[in-house]
Amino acid sequence: MPRRSLYSNAPDVDLRAHFGLTQAELGRFLGVTAAQVGHVEAGRNAWSVVALRRLRLLEWLMPPADGGLGPEPPAWATAVPVALPELPGGLDAMVLQQRLREVHFQAIKARYELGKRHKLVRAHARRQWGVAVLRALLAPAVGKAPTPAPVVSSPVFDAEAVGRWLATLQADAAAAPVPLTPTQQALLTLRLRLLEEEAAALEALLQ
Repeated sequence: MPRRSLYSNAPDVDLRAHFGLTQAELGRFLGVTAAQVGHVEAGRNAWSVVALRRLRLLEWLMPPADGGLGPEPPAWATAVPVALPELPGGLDAMVLQQRLREVHFQAIKARYELGKRHKLVRAHARRQWGVAVLRALLAPAVGKAPTPAPVVSSPVFDAEAVGRWLATLQADAAAAPVPLTPTQQALLTLRLRLLEEEAAALEALLQ
């Protein structure tokens, strides 16, 4: 899709989301506060000329589909569907109905929790990827591909300031807690699967 013109003062939420940046982190790069970023994204304010020029540097690092020179983001995995086998046996109908209501309620809670955690995991992974891409493109190591020419040739590109921003960004990303460990995911997925299996079996027994 074509890149929006920076001089339209349109909020650059897509750019910030692409690299997994917070409003405060983008603001530090642009030389504005997180509140100012929020005001622009809400349509209440417009970017200054200096902020627009600095934002232009990051736009060059967007993927080609958005008019930039950076890599496309990876495809993020979706939740694995669970099977719903039936359970044998039978119980008192009243007990079954009461248990079925409880199971449905617990399954809704477990599904919501797992979905919320998966969303946080994707956001966490996107952030780690975004930080790595920004560092590789704004301050590449010796022997790596150089920073895109439109970026380094910009009069507002300050390698020292960008280096400090990248160091802080990398430290913040490294300190961010992992929202879901493999063990937690396994336990949540197992809980949901067992609840859905039990619900299916209960419903079959009540027919």
